[in-house]
Amino acid sequence: MRARPWRFLKLCSLAFGCSLCLLAFHGCVAVGEEEVGVSAEAVAPAGAEAEFYNVLSPYGEWVTVPGGVGPVWRPYPWVVGADFVPYATGGSWQYSDWGWTFVSAWNWGWAPFHYGRWFFEPSFGWCWLPGTEWAPAWVQWRWGDGYAGWAPLPPPGLRVRPYWTFVEGRRFLAPDVARYRLPPERANLLLRRTAEIRDQVTRGQQHWNRGPEQRMVERDTGQPLPRTTLQPPPPGHPAPRPPQREAARTPPPARPPPAALPPRAEPERHAGEEHPPAPRASEHPPKHHEPDHPHEHHS
Repeated sequence: MRARPWRFLKLCSLAFGCSLCLLAFHGCVAVGEEEVGVSAEAVAPAGAEAEFYNVLSPYGEWVTVPGGVGPVWRPYPWVVGADFVPYATGGSWQYSDWGWTFVSAWNWGWAPFHYGRWFFEPSFGWCWLPGTEWAPAWVQWRWGDGYAGWAPLPPPGLRVRPYWTFVEGRRFLAPDVARYRLPPERANLLLRRTAEIRDQVTRGQQHWNRGPEQRMVERDTGQPLPRTTLQPPPPGHPAPRPPQREAARTPPPARPPPAALPPRAEPERHAGEEHPPAPRASEHPPKHHEPDHPHEHHS
């Protein structure tokens, strides 16, 4: 009779072990309040944001990242290159009556560079969370001492360290601005040499940063600055775009670019502590296209 309690404990241990195996088989094990081992899933955004799914699916995949953030879209490296950095790779800056707008060389660029927010997740790379509010560019800006800097704004509520792109001011208007991106290890120094720009634009419930003043850019580039007139699409709904041919781009490098640490501008990062690789300049910039959004007169 004394052996029965031991037999009962043995059965309980066996059942517990089987439960752990089942949890591991499904890809996640609960440790305290944190879920680990979450794998990518093929998911699609819902509601008004569903319009982005068919537009972007040929050029990347939809996943849910650890922490339950998603669905998010991450571009395929063979489409954008292994050194991809949003608002730098495959595009250029153009001045408009709504502030600085990023003109992408890719026909799908009207979506992730004017709607939603970008953030870097160490296991997935650069990810884009859809949103339905338009802006010429969802970035924060710095300027001064002959340098221009900008960083993608993360989704509201997600605390990540800004990943800054800096170029010499005279290169700011270059067709493929990523070619002139300064080494990330210089970012901390350039943060001290430049000043934050807080020229806010308000449209309905939305606010964004207009970016550097026209006179500042003209002074550093030494050329007059034309201004594009834009009429934003209706709030809360992506503007439809006709199908276009995808712009060609130099294939990604055969070996990964060297890693480098971006500046530590905030004390916390909820999406992880690793940092994206330092981008490498392409030998041949992608063919420059006109902005994918229509040029209409702003009232």
